[in-house]
Amino acid sequence: MARVSENEEWSEYRQDFRFQMLDSRVIVEVGGEPFVYDFGRSGQGTIGNCDVLSRGMAEKSGNVYIADERGAVCDYVVMSELDPRLPYLMRVRGENIEGRSVKFFLWNTGSKRNDLEYLLGKSEFDQAFTMLPWSWDGFYTLNIETRSFGQRTENIVEPVEVRWLPLSQIAGTKLITNQTLDNNLRIIEVSKTGTWLYKVKVEGQGLIKLSQGYDAGWVAIKTENSKFKVQKFSHVKVDGWANGWEINSKLKNQNSEVIIFYWPQLLEYVGLIVLVGTGLGLLLKKRG
Repeated sequence: MARVSENEEWSEYRQDFRFQMLDSRVIVEVGGEPFVYDFGRSGQGTIGNCDVLSRGMAEKSGNVYIADERGAVCDYVVMSELDPRLPYLMRVRGENIEGRSVKFFLWNTGSKRNDLEYLLGKSEFDQAFTMLPWSWDGFYTLNIETRSFGQRTENIVEPVEVRWLPLSQIAGTKLITNQTLDNNLRIIEVSKTGTWLYKVKVEGQGLIKLSQGYDAGWVAIKTENSKFKVQKFSHVKVDGWANGWEINSKLKNQNSEVIIFYWPQLLEYVGLIVLVGTGLGLLLKKRG
């Protein structure tokens, strides 16, 4: 069996894509025309009761499978177009009307084993599965089973779609920002109190970085002494671990400064002051 040319298969993906990050997820659409396997038209199983004890009843009507009284109905399609040495993405859709849902088995003729075995979801299902590449020749057969455990079971199986998946290319993909940040921020002076409070005088705009482990408790604000204005800056993670803030307004006035503080530590100090103040108040009241 000839190996499919990877360069040819990858050509439609060999381009730059722009994705919008949302909740740390990136959705990548897998293109190309799918191989379609329609059980309603191409199912190879001799429809009958495939329960080993021949119990109950089993029947098929188009893409509808019904079993009752502990019977089972089985069907399969041959996926001779697929090469087990290449990765694929398989989409299985349908509906579980009642009873147990569809169970499928993906048989690899090269390895003589099931690469996948899965019980699909209740009600309507639309699920995708990765078919990993292997080193042996052969092809796949996809087997499905609708089984009754005493009660009536009915399932609908829509045509199964399989697309070639550029798995190694996706695994090696890296994400970069769409545009470089114009960082002309200049630090004029820094004063530090412990490890939780920093006062930084800056000019310009760009990214300011604090080389401490990222924590949502870190806050950066801008103050202007002459106007008593306060502005909170957007908090971001830098280099995968440090704290950073996007200073997106030009700071030309040297009286403007950025205050960076860890507010949980501030609350701890406030609590301590309240505790000491309460204790002193009670002590003075007792002496009075």
